[in-house]
Amino acid sequence: RDGSTVWAVTYIGGRLDALLDKVILGGGHVQIGLGDYPYVEDGCPTNAQLVERVAARAGALGREVASPDDARKMLRL
Repeated sequence: RDGSTVWAVTYIGGRLDALLDKVILGGGHVQIGLGDYPYVEDGCPTNAQLVERVAARAGALGREVASPDDARKMLRL
């Protein structure tokens, strides 16, 4: 291993904006999806809408979204 740490936040419930910027700017990754929580505070979006919002926010903050191949490399799969 090269000593680097890959970390992520699983975001369940509440307004997306509350923690999202801190995770993205801090170099972390975001795992998002409806699961058992409908995100009523954000208008009950679909999974696709949640992912689009996180991806758009990452882009606005200067972070690229990892491709599936990028994620496999980071996780050494």
